[in-house]
Amino acid sequence: MIAIGVLWASIVFSKNGFNFDTNSQYIWIGWLLAFAATSAEFMLASDFRKINWSILALGVAAYVYSIWTNIQGFQALRGLHTTDLFSISASIFMDVYPEVAISWALGESKLGDVLGNLVKTLQNPELVTAQNVNGNQPHDTRNNKPEKSNYVPLHKPDHFNF
Repeated sequence: MIAIGVLWASIVFSKNGFNFDTNSQYIWIGWLLAFAATSAEFMLASDFRKINWSILALGVAAYVYSIWTNIQGFQALRGLHTTDLFSISASIFMDVYPEVAISWALGESKLGDVLGNLVKTLQNPELVTAQNVNGNQPHDTRNNKPEKSNYVPLHKPDHFNF
């Protein structure tokens, strides 16, 4: 429940950070971008096997955008025109905490997280390219055949009952 509250605050601060000189009929763009960035952040914080280069790029851009607009939102709230340690650290917390807490509450925190996915990508970028889809075996790109399985059946049925 707390994670949802922090997530909402982050979305509101991102929307407020989007504030620039425009008439109010375009304020919906700030809301739309805040929700889109949040969605991209959740995608990046998902199971590493489901990450591709587009999700990685969008997720990183979403975090940068959302953290920056949260900083701007803090500045608007506090009436400051400088970027201080409080605004930076609180903005990072507001952007990372909800995804981690919500995935933890749903029992999904071991499948993927933003920092783990970024580290895995930096250490082994070829894994992002060689991802499989929907749990299928990765393909051997040299001759476009599925890789052989190491599965050996323990027994064979004597007959089939239909």
